[in-house]
Amino acid sequence: MQKSDMEKATDKYIAALQKSDEYCNYADAKAKAKEDPVLWQQICDYRRKRYEFQNLTSPEELFDRVDAFERDYREWKKDFKVMAFLDAELAFCRMMQETNLRIVDAMDFE
Repeated sequence: MQKSDMEKATDKYIAALQKSDEYCNYADAKAKAKEDPVLWQQICDYRRKRYEFQNLTSPEELFDRVDAFERDYREWKKDFKVMAFLDAELAFCRMMQETNLRIVDAMDFE
């Protein structure tokens, strides 16, 4: 079965994303963080908690909850592996958001 032009273009797009600095940095930081299973679990817990309160907190409470959350994790985030991963993840997510927005804009999708 031959691949359609869309599948070929998608494969090419995926390959380009995988070669990007943002993705390579993310993959490297993730691999280093996963070398320590306890640290990786802490990172996963942090990400889950942050996602939950950002999506389940009213706008009025959000500032106070973010402030308290960041205070609770201030010392933990001094670990180089933690911040390397979180910074790399953020850069990768922003790149993905930007590329997806460009696609949606180009398609005049409302």
